[in-house]
Amino acid sequence: IGQDILEEERRTSPMTGPQKELFAELIRRGLATEIPSDISKQEASKLIAELTANEPLAAQQINILKQKIQDGLLPYIPDGELQNLTQKEFSKLLAESKARAANRSPRREDKSGIKNKGIDI
Repeated sequence: IGQDILEEERRTSPMTGPQKELFAELIRRGLATEIPSDISKQEASKLIAELTANEPLAAQQINILKQKIQDGLLPYIPDGELQNLTQKEFSKLLAESKARAANRSPRREDKSGIKNKGIDI
């Protein structure tokens, strides 16, 4: 990103309050040393992802993956493996499930380019 664009992003979309709170939590857990200043929401998200990449999943995240597996959006993963996944792996699996969901969408376009829900008009 060009410096001007980056500065504009930092000005128009600064780090959010919840992101600052998360940085404070990461400091308490020893994963960060300070709350960054003058960074954008996007930069904060990337930094948080890097700092937490090797952290284990929360129970809620494991349940999300189990639901995605049950819905056929992810291949079967044994419970023992789910328990050992990291945040980085969770992000990749979530992206994979979103891609599969988009590919199996029932919407299609007819010859006129009008989107419909699988109903021929």
